[in-house]
Formats: sequence, structure tokens, C-alpha cells
Amino acid sequence: MSAKIAYSLVGARVALAASLLGASLFMTARAPGDAPKTAPSAAPSPSPLTLTKTAGKPRQLVTDDTSVYWADGKKILGVDKTGGAVRTVANTAMGASHLVIAAGKTYWTEGEAVFTLGKAPATTKLKDFHIATSGGSSEPFDIDGLHASTTGSLCVTAYYGTGQVPQVTCFDVAKPATETTFDLTMEMGAPMTMDEKNVYWAGYDETDGDAVFMASYTPAAKKLGKRTKLVSKSDAVTGFMVDGGTLFWFEKTGLVSVSTSASTPARTVLAAGATGSAIAVDASHAYYLSGGKVTRVARTAGAKAQVVAGTKVDCFTIDTSSVYWVENGSLQKTSK
Repeated sequence: MSAKIAYSLVGARVALAASLLGASLFMTARAPGDAPKTAPSAAPSPSPLTLTKTAGKPRQLVTDDTSVYWADGKKILGVDKTGGAVRTVANTAMGASHLVIAAGKTYWTEGEAVFTLGKAPATTKLKDFHIATSGGSSEPFDIDGLHASTTGSLCVTAYYGTGQVPQVTCFDVAKPATETTFDLTMEMGAPMTMDEKNVYWAGYDETDGDAVFMASYTPAAKKLGKRTKLVSKSDAVTGFMVDGGTLFWFEKTGLVSVSTSASTPARTVLAAGATGSAIAVDASHAYYLSGGKVTRVARTAGAKAQVVAGTKVDCFTIDTSSVYWVENGSLQKTSK
């Protein structure tokens, strides 16, 4: 994929007068030291192109060089980035979640298993995490995310067992029976994500308290490296995603980022007071879904957020040149 998106989990237009009025209404009383909240302005852009009006109501979009893909019911569908006929990419038994495209291959999860394409639209089960107990029942394995590396491995972030213990399980696509599992010290339901070298999560321990942590991982070593506290946290963290050594998330402060390589990591507030779910980033901007609108803000502090697409967006993604989103059943596209 040419751009990354987070499923913790990633443009609308309003007139200038409406954005100015919204900004004045959005300003609220705040505690001393809090950053002021400002409503995003409208970003000028050409009229959107409708790729298809039959996209349904998907929860996720992904792209490769030529097409946009999504899950609808028990099918994975695709359409060219220029529009045209919608095609069935795969038929699934339970419906697909956590779609990932890496090195030209498509992967997804169904229930407690990871699948890929066989001879399309047939599918191939790569790995089943359904673990039977001696009594014939099974331990729950709730998959939270699927992450692909450029080295041919897949990692699943999940909550395992009746105690819902957070863990990461990695395996080689060519040898899925061989796996490495890392347990994380974090509260149930807290966000986690990963890149090629590190795992990131929000959690708690007796030494550091509530914090955002990172640790290196090496599947061959079958263990995590030294855990590092990035920053403290005092409230819920959502929308976790990492790109190019920078971690992004939502918290009470708004949309924030932190460098994972800084000697003394510190938050940068990108959009004060912003709330949302999915985040996607490119080299210059962070895009996020908030209030049904796709909004963007520069990756540096102090910039004003801009609405770039939609008013009732279900999901979105980006590539190097465009923003894609689904709204009222239509898959649409606009240039950045």
C-alpha cells in the first residue's frame, strides 16, 4: 500500500462563512494551559469523482496501485481507481475484517483465522487461531488488528483467553505453522499497533503508571526487547497508528503525535480538541475521520485543520495523490 491507515483503524466542504461561524462557536471555556479548540476550515478541492454507487456500508477501504477494495457482507469487492464495474475479489464464509495489502498480496481475518486469496475468488486459510481445550470447547481469540511486514511476515494483535490477555502473534506467510507470540502488559481493550521493528501500546504498570509504551520485537528471538515509556497518559487513547517513526492517536487533548526515536519524547498537539476514529497519514499531513467528515492537518504543530471530504462518511483511505471515502453507499474520490 502507498499510504498507511489505522482500522486503534482513515475530505467535506463547507463555505467560508460557515467555517468562520463554526470556529467562533467551537471555542469553549478551558482550563488554564489547555490549547484552544478551533473548528477546521474547508480545503479547496475539485469536485469528487464517484467510482461506484453500490459500495454498501463498509468499515474499511484499502488500495493498491490500481484499485480500491472493501468488504461488503461476505464478499471482498474492488473497483478501478478511475471507476467502472465493481468486481468480486473474494468470497468469504463469515465476512472479512482487517483488510491488508502487502507486496501485491491481499490478507484479511475472519473470526479467529487469517486468510489470503487462492485462485480468485476462492480463498486460502493461512492460519487458524481457534484453540481447542481438553473439554472440547475453545479459548476465545479476539483479533484486534492485522499487520503486514515487507519481509514476508504477518502479525496479529489480539486478546486471548477468558482473561482477554493482550498479545502479538507473528508468523511467516511461507511457513504459517511457525509462530512467535509476545504478551503485553496492558489493560483489556487498550489500543496497540506495530511497524517493522516495534510494538506500541497504551497500558499501565507499577513503575510508569498509565503510559504509552513501545518495545522492539524480533520474531526469531521469540521475545520483546526492552520496553520504553514514550509519554504518560491520563485518559483514553484511541485511533493508534504509526508511520515513519511517528505515533499518532486521539486523546482528550485532541489529535496528537510523538516521535518514537526522540531521546525525550513529547506530545505534539496537531489538532486541539479533535475527536475521531480512523487516522491515515502521508509525508506532510494527518487525515482523520471526525463527525462524518474527513479532515486533514499538517504533521507539524500550529497548522489549522481543514475539512477535505464528506459529511456522512463511513470510512476512508488515502494514497499518494487522492482521498477515497464511502458516503451514502457511494465510493468517491478527490485529489488531495
